[in-house]
Amino acid sequence: MHNVSPSFAQALDRVDMPVGDTGSGLLLVSSLATANSILEPYHLLLLERAKKIGADAVYFKNNADNRAPVAQVYLFDFSTGRQVDSIPELHRKVWSSTDVRIYFIITKSDLIVYNSSKPVIIKDGELAVQPFETLNLISDAKERFDEYSGRKFDNGSFWEIHKSQFSYNTTAYEKLISELRNARQKFNKQIVLDQKVANKLLIVSILIKYLEERVDIDADGNETRVFSKDIFNKAEFGFSANYVAAIENGILHANKYLLAILHFLSNHFGGHIFNILEDEVSKIESADIQPLADFLSGRIDGHQYVLWSQYSFNYLPIELISNIYEEFLENTKDNGVAYTPSFLVNFLIDETMPIHRPQRDYRILDPACGSGIFLVSAYKRLVDWWRVEKFHELGYWVKPNGSNLHELQQLLVQSVYGVDIATEAVSLAVFSLSLTLCDIFSPKVIWEDLKFSNLSGNIIAEDFFTWIIQAKNNQFDIIIGNPPFIEYPNSYVKQHGIMTMVDIDVTIPKNQSAILFTVLSEKLLAPKGLLCFILPSGPLLYNSSAKSINFRQRFFERYSIPQIIDFTYLSNTLFRNKGNEKNVAVAAVFIENNATKYDYIYHVIAKKLKVMVQRHYFEFDHYDFHLVKHREAVFDPLIWKSNLLGGGRLILLLNKLRALPTLKDYFSKQLGKTVAISEGYIKGKPDEEVTDEDIITGRYKLAPYLSGALTFESTDFTEHGIANTHPLVGNYFQRRRKEVNFRPPLLVIKKNIGSQTIPVVFSQVTLAYKKEFIGIHATDESLLLAIRETFANSNLYRFILSATSGRSGISRSVRTVLKKDILALPYLGRNQQYELGYLEQILVDDTLEYWLDFLAKENNIRALQPATLPDLQAYQQVLCEVLNSLFSSDSDLGRYVTIELTANSGFGVSIIQYVHHVNDAPHSTVAPTIIDALAVEKLVRDTLNATTRINRIIKLYEADRIILIKPLELRYWLRSIAIRDADEIVKDLYNAGY
Repeated sequence: MHNVSPSFAQALDRVDMPVGDTGSGLLLVSSLATANSILEPYHLLLLERAKKIGADAVYFKNNADNRAPVAQVYLFDFSTGRQVDSIPELHRKVWSSTDVRIYFIITKSDLIVYNSSKPVIIKDGELAVQPFETLNLISDAKERFDEYSGRKFDNGSFWEIHKSQFSYNTTAYEKLISELRNARQKFNKQIVLDQKVANKLLIVSILIKYLEERVDIDADGNETRVFSKDIFNKAEFGFSANYVAAIENGILHANKYLLAILHFLSNHFGGHIFNILEDEVSKIESADIQPLADFLSGRIDGHQYVLWSQYSFNYLPIELISNIYEEFLENTKDNGVAYTPSFLVNFLIDETMPIHRPQRDYRILDPACGSGIFLVSAYKRLVDWWRVEKFHELGYWVKPNGSNLHELQQLLVQSVYGVDIATEAVSLAVFSLSLTLCDIFSPKVIWEDLKFSNLSGNIIAEDFFTWIIQAKNNQFDIIIGNPPFIEYPNSYVKQHGIMTMVDIDVTIPKNQSAILFTVLSEKLLAPKGLLCFILPSGPLLYNSSAKSINFRQRFFERYSIPQIIDFTYLSNTLFRNKGNEKNVAVAAVFIENNATKYDYIYHVIAKKLKVMVQRHYFEFDHYDFHLVKHREAVFDPLIWKSNLLGGGRLILLLNKLRALPTLKDYFSKQLGKTVAISEGYIKGKPDEEVTDEDIITGRYKLAPYLSGALTFESTDFTEHGIANTHPLVGNYFQRRRKEVNFRPPLLVIKKNIGSQTIPVVFSQVTLAYKKEFIGIHATDESLLLAIRETFANSNLYRFILSATSGRSGISRSVRTVLKKDILALPYLGRNQQYELGYLEQILVDDTLEYWLDFLAKENNIRALQPATLPDLQAYQQVLCEVLNSLFSSDSDLGRYVTIELTANSGFGVSIIQYVHHVNDAPHSTVAPTIIDALAVEKLVRDTLNATTRINRIIKLYEADRIILIKPLELRYWLRSIAIRDADEIVKDLYNAGY
């Protein structure tokens, strides 16, 4: 029995979130009181967080395969005269919690929509918030309510439609971190205090502010706080009203009250969290710390300070506070530090430590832990497991209390380990883990019972490559993290004796530190243990150098790898935060300590969808999963790029093309005789900066054949030719190349795929071209002209470069390629070209028109646009053609034909039927029906038993008919997808005995 008000129930029905519908994603918060086996642990945890805010219901996007559901909407019932906080205060809580970006308030007459991705505003010193939209339950039309239908949250279309209004940039996560960065810079300039001490004051102050606000309110409205309201109203603290007042009251007294508070809290909580060292005390005593008070009070305009009142620290997720500490780690090119977004950390914890599989005596290691964000999430999952086991044991949902404190603290001490080379990072990691305990327990338990554990034996400040020598006999059940991306010099590797510890007897590509961390950390895995690292996807999967390919072969031979989740599409967004932008293609690799290898590796592609770019959640569909045979992983270097660009038959085409003679082969016998090939010059410094030492050591050399020669800027060299040339100024060059490489007849090729053709120019005069170009000099002018024609008129070459280059789409540029990529292009000779088959041409066209566009662009991606009926018709035609070519060699025999094609709002439906003779009319044991949008949604739910975006592609086999139901986005209805669908249908029918 669901006890909800009539107005609340009516509003939920109008937005297709009915109470009690098992196919719906709606759950009442009151379900917590009667929690039973129907509710999944993930739901219980999220409902508990919603209850803390005061929500009455939550609408979830549920996922299949026991993957974590995602809270989409909080719903508040205001229709019964319930006494609640003011709407701005409620908004402040929801925004601070970061759990949802939209919530509904339902009154007797209206459904009021609020955008909780944006903070409250401060107007005349008061908090204020405006509704996103108000809908009247009686008078407004169905279409207005459909805009907020649960179906649109199920299939993600709401976030696609409203992508600009619910931006990640205004969420509490991004706002607090980016503004804190600005405020910290100003604070450090103003306070005139040793930076490490200033950072320490900021960090402990954030914790104190969290503890000041930490409050629980029971059903009767009674408050329980960590700090009593008058805790600082004592003589030793200057009879202060709060922490900020104590700081200010002590400024004229050598900051005695601040130091007294820190000493008091250090004694009370233990664990060295609030400890101030003797040399730090003297520095603080002599400092003007008014900027600290200003920072915490919210009195200074222009930076974070005015925003403190927008946050409710009582509701900020503990991961966010841990992320704040990440900001205190210096980020330089040398240390490879990267801010790991919480939604990525939590996703990987769900993948490696799923909540429905509790483990005991489980040891966790992050060998490059930074401020401990992975360790915080992992420890929280250990506590989740403890709660799940209690739930199964007792039959009800248990919130940890004082009697569980010792057990859960021991769980932390015995299970969680980290290493980092930076002492400050280690301090922050200990701090973050200690703070996590505060989040688990009630204010009463925190104040009366909590003593922070000494974690000095768990979180260790040491170089990992030194630490592992002593720790090699340790074993961990999971090793997880984001190791630094640094290319170590050979001297560093030799100095640490790193390669003597590596099982793989090949060179690690460029001594990439993240890969070194991986091959060494794997040695610490317990039997059946799991390693999950975020690694640069270029060296791991895509680089095409001989060293990289050789390394990959041994890597996949050596390790048992169940899956690789590839985030290359998200290289421009995954690690991007204001003021801390990182543009890097990464993948999460999973390695198990098993004696046997997997027959297949799942290569999962995370696409550049709005829900991921805006960090709502990760979503995957059927076409994002690619099964890579173990042999392919070892021996086929193109399989990964093929999957990145759509998969299916693409790898077959690439391997056919790879077997053809190449440009390099064609020129091999003529090189050094009648043909010269080279990249262009590198000027380096201007002549006036070249030193005598540069000249003596040969770092810079004269090149009279380049001085004064015609040259051009890279931007002036386009697919239409060279727009402008000018004489090259300079005599000394860092890389000058040979004179013959610039001599006519000359073909100059830009190392760029181009939007229509590969840019290429034939020249009968000397041209001085830069390193971004390749020059081919040949005494036979007609040879160069023939090659130019092949380049200029071949989409096939653009396709091959896109699908084989280890740089294109992996590095910062989607169109940039390498010299070796161009020389590896197939060349059959003059006036000869590879003729593509019908299906091969489709693969080429779709790769260039859609998948390359998908990799390159941030907005207006064509593959994400709605599919039209002509798109579905083109898809259907190819689908039937492929099936008919596979099932029948005689056109007089049976064939598949179209009997229905429907483009609904949200979904497309394709129905094909097998007729046994050409002249037979389509028929079926079940009469064909027009499937409307609501029926499609119901079919999706009934078929999957969950509204998942991981398995959104429905294939139903019904007598002689095949029904396909897919979202109405163009990427699901491309002709190349029709080929992949047809291949899968054939496999399904074969497995079913047809």
